[in-house]
Amino acid sequence: MKFFFLQILLLIALVNFGQDLKFPPPALKIPKLLNIKGNLRIDNYYWLKNKDSINVLEYLNAENNYAKESLLEIDTLTKKIRNEFTKDYIIPRKVNKDKTDSIYNGIIISYKRKLGARYPTVYKRKISSFVYDSLIDINAIATGHKYFLYKLTYSPDRKIMTIVYDTTGNELYQCDFIDIKSGKKLNESLKNITDHYEWSTRRQCFFYITTDSLDSRWSTIKMHKIGTAISQDPIVYFEKNTGCNVYITKDETEKLLLFNSDGRSGFAQQYIEVNKPFSKIQKIQAYSDQIIFVIKPYRNSIYILTNYKAKTYRILKTSLKRPDDLDNCQEIIPANSKVIIENFYLLNDFLIIQERINGLPAVRTFNLKNEKINNINFSESTYSVELNIANSSKDTLEIKYSSPIEPQIIIHFNLKTNAQTISSYKTSDTLLFNTKNYVVKRVFSKSTDGSEIPITLFYRNNIKLNHQNPLLLEAYGAYGHIEEDGFNRFLIPLVDRGFIYGSAHVRGGGEFGEEWYEQGRNIKKKNSIEDFISCSEYLIEKGYTSPNKLFITGGSAGGVTIGGAFVFKPDLYRGVFLRAPFLDVITTMADSTLPHVKIGYPEWGNPWIQNHYEAMLSYSPYDNIKNTSFPSIFIRSSYNDNRVMYWEAAKFTAKLRENQQNKTNKIFLITDMNAGHLRTNFFTEKAQEYAYMLNLMGIKK
Repeated sequence: MKFFFLQILLLIALVNFGQDLKFPPPALKIPKLLNIKGNLRIDNYYWLKNKDSINVLEYLNAENNYAKESLLEIDTLTKKIRNEFTKDYIIPRKVNKDKTDSIYNGIIISYKRKLGARYPTVYKRKISSFVYDSLIDINAIATGHKYFLYKLTYSPDRKIMTIVYDTTGNELYQCDFIDIKSGKKLNESLKNITDHYEWSTRRQCFFYITTDSLDSRWSTIKMHKIGTAISQDPIVYFEKNTGCNVYITKDETEKLLLFNSDGRSGFAQQYIEVNKPFSKIQKIQAYSDQIIFVIKPYRNSIYILTNYKAKTYRILKTSLKRPDDLDNCQEIIPANSKVIIENFYLLNDFLIIQERINGLPAVRTFNLKNEKINNINFSESTYSVELNIANSSKDTLEIKYSSPIEPQIIIHFNLKTNAQTISSYKTSDTLLFNTKNYVVKRVFSKSTDGSEIPITLFYRNNIKLNHQNPLLLEAYGAYGHIEEDGFNRFLIPLVDRGFIYGSAHVRGGGEFGEEWYEQGRNIKKKNSIEDFISCSEYLIEKGYTSPNKLFITGGSAGGVTIGGAFVFKPDLYRGVFLRAPFLDVITTMADSTLPHVKIGYPEWGNPWIQNHYEAMLSYSPYDNIKNTSFPSIFIRSSYNDNRVMYWEAAKFTAKLRENQQNKTNKIFLITDMNAGHLRTNFFTEKAQEYAYMLNLMGIKK
């Protein structure tokens, strides 16, 4: 009865929202006792988890209205920055813009966008005819949906087209099959599949993933043969390990169909040949925690990259038809404690090895015939390298290279002579971006335990280190993800207005290999936060900025790093920007029915284990909010997000407001009510955040 009365009071309060948009909407406190094996917590905003209740919807809409009204003053600047994002700082390759048609089996396929239409319509015509027939109007499928994300693919024989689309943002897709010759949609639609799928090259077999009904884990690979009933689709593979997802890919040569078992601490691949959809699955080794191996075929062999008995990885070899387990494979490239092997490719009797040395990308080639090794050198202090194997020829490796001050260039490396040439059509357009006007450097701060944390900095060369510069510092620090230091055109409008941009490569990422990752996850997760705080203090101490000019940003799993930093050290920052942030760690990880929770135990900890609970309580941003003066805060989330639930941001916002002493520093929560984790309006959102930041610094243009 008491709870019902509180709900009525809440509804009355919510109905009155919007009458004065100058003030943030109130969030009623309804205490809930949470008990995890005797560990008790009071959560006043647990009620915000009740999705689709009128109370929650009213509250989120009220927050949206408050933010919309408050941000009207930056609309003009937002639009200006949004337009600047579209500038192309790179001279593109020359392409024939008129060649938009594809010819399959005597049928020409064209994509044309009608005037005012958001999506294209796909047309077809016979080569012998000039009459086009509509094959699929994507706009018609999208009609009535506020969120729409799609992908078109073709069967290898080009007789079937698929459209795979999501209309809610929850990342569960519908797949429709269209017969290209007849133009008719087949009565064989797949529902609630993931966006990982592949065709075999024979028998028109389509492999796809379905999710576990209990926790949305990607657990099951099925195969659909065109012309048969969906209900008869056989299960090709089921991943029984609840700590990992399964998904499908092809190798670079498209010779193998790979079944990937992906956990937070292990990775395994099994395979069949792509032209033999009904063949027996070849298994090197079953999924196992702490063991990672990636396979690639070459001629009659399988090459394997693995951390098995090699923390910095090594490369092995076995038979394609009768593969050995990892203990019995031939070692080709041994491990080196100072060099981390990240990936490899095979090209014309060469192993192309992608590595990381001292946190920076490196590439070397290994001749499989004479075992000769060549290193490819790069000169800048920090940079990004991507191997473009698809565009590489028999003797030449194509490398995409960029840095914060070097828009992408293409390096052609001759495998036989080691000669390098640079393609001129990827140079910078100096009328828009002149490398000479900017500085990039890598500096190091010391964390609380003495670990040196790299920070990449990018700014104009007329900046003086006098503590007067506004600075935006970003970090992620989770899942072993590496924050590459490539060219980012979205930073130019900010840097050109006097900002310094920084990227903190905190532990929990993968810049220095598995050890770096291990030191920033699970019971050591707080290291990521402390690393970021130390980077902030270093930049202030060295004169790059000051606390009233330092802004920080991050999203998704990086919400823990950024949210934790300003909750523990609010006086260091002027403003905070969070996107789909993970913040309420214990409450989320205690509910194993939520998507990705069991898989996330190795990353964040399992609160049902006592020492994990204690560690999580020490770093969880939501649980460490205290009554103090917080900086200005701008939070975005999505109502249908299936990775980081909307209520993480909503609860965090409500609790921050309750404890905010400095009422002049505003807290905004914007919830996209029609989207999921994958954003569809990135440009506008990023421009609005920049405009808000600039406005706080008094920069109006």
